[in-house]
Amino acid sequence: METIRDPKATAPRRYTVRFFGRKVGALGTRSWVYAEIYADDPEAARVAIYQKYEHLSDVTITEPQA
Repeated sequence: METIRDPKATAPRRYTVRFFGRKVGALGTRSWVYAEIYADDPEAARVAIYQKYEHLSDVTITEPQA
């Protein structure tokens, strides 16, 4: 599982994301990606994903229960 951090986050929370996509600039097929994202809110987590990945579908963002 990859870890992605939003550099603009002021009080980051941990989100688990799952999506079908590929890294920015990669050629070839897409694959399922599972990652942990540290961001302020779910929308900021989604923006952080697009900094490293493109052509996303079936995006699921969940916040683990404490």
